[in-house]
Amino acid sequence: DVLLQPTSDLSQLAGQLVVIMNIRGVSLSSLICEMTLCCLLGMNDNDRVEVLRWYAFTFLKLHRLVERILIEVKPGATSESEVYHGFVQLLKYTSLLDTTDAKCKANTFDLIVKSFIAEKRGEANALVTNNEYKQLLTARVQQIEARQPLDIKVSQYAENQQDVTMIFKADTTVKTIIQTFQNRTTEQHEFENLLSVMYHIVKGSSFDLLLSAAAANGSLPALVNKLLIFNMGCQESSGESNKVAQNRAALFDMTFLMLVYICQVYSTSILHSGEQNGFFPRWARLCMPEPGDVKPLQAFKKLGGQESLVDGLLQQLIQGDIRTQVIKWNHVCSSVHDVMKEILLGVEMGTINTDSYNRLTHQLSNKLCCFPICIGSWLISNAHFGDDPTSEKRPSIESVLDRFINISGGEDTADNSLYY
Repeated sequence: DVLLQPTSDLSQLAGQLVVIMNIRGVSLSSLICEMTLCCLLGMNDNDRVEVLRWYAFTFLKLHRLVERILIEVKPGATSESEVYHGFVQLLKYTSLLDTTDAKCKANTFDLIVKSFIAEKRGEANALVTNNEYKQLLTARVQQIEARQPLDIKVSQYAENQQDVTMIFKADTTVKTIIQTFQNRTTEQHEFENLLSVMYHIVKGSSFDLLLSAAAANGSLPALVNKLLIFNMGCQESSGESNKVAQNRAALFDMTFLMLVYICQVYSTSILHSGEQNGFFPRWARLCMPEPGDVKPLQAFKKLGGQESLVDGLLQQLIQGDIRTQVIKWNHVCSSVHDVMKEILLGVEMGTINTDSYNRLTHQLSNKLCCFPICIGSWLISNAHFGDDPTSEKRPSIESVLDRFINISGGEDTADNSLYY
């Protein structure tokens, strides 16, 4: 569930664990100890994104999983103490706790147990009481003090160290972001504020952290829904100033990029079924390649690309500028792969020379992020399902795709990347 179904509601997992517990004759305290051990082992993984998911599950979902298991087994009056005894068993794995502390730069045992005494439950319904928490923390502190003379060399974990407390900040931040989005619209005067918020979301590794927290606390569908609304609201530019049109293009592009990344990480199933009529859900389901699911070439025709728009886009690329005013970006994204098809045909026919080809592909890869994504999706489908005969003059699909994957800033980057 942590890696393959990070957005699950835990009901199925809880039911499966209860069945295993009954078949194996395992006590509830032992099950809780083993589940927490798995989380600690996962937190010591070297994959940064997977580690973030383990952080989110361990500190934001594990206590909810235990709650569901308690409901499944219909506990008696003393069942809550089983959680306490499970953590007592966990204290036997001192080396693993010490290693995890060194990598996470925190007392992870303390943070885990503390998540089980959340104040929102109240003393009567707490999985671990305050007195039990104090006893467990005292025992762990004694272990830490005893190891001081033989302390772990933290330097060996320096490369993969992460501040685990950031997941708690992300949990709060993502809720604030969604609340902020609730109060925003796609009116012209909101563009700059929205772009500022989204820039702070995607910079550095913040986006992965926020997505992990959102998936764990159940707010990811709400975040996706707001991004879909903003993306749809910025599709059409008509009768506005050049600056507003550029901000609209940047907002459409950034939300498109964020939604593509979310779908790559969590699959297109994260998109609401009620939003199927929007451009992005339609494009993602019809055209975006997923692991084990490359979409057929015929699907790109269903996007409704316009031949007149293809000619216009090609002329704009030749002239070195993409128009942002009086334009529908969903139509552009539906047609841009046909622009690439025309360019490749021109190279094959000899009407586009090498310099022009390099310049045109550079324009396509550096204007907007959605262009290389849409073209790349088409190229991947073409590589799998295309039946065009190969030509010595025509560039291979792999070499074309490489131009849009490994984008490097050339001399014209400062002039071409005008939108953000």
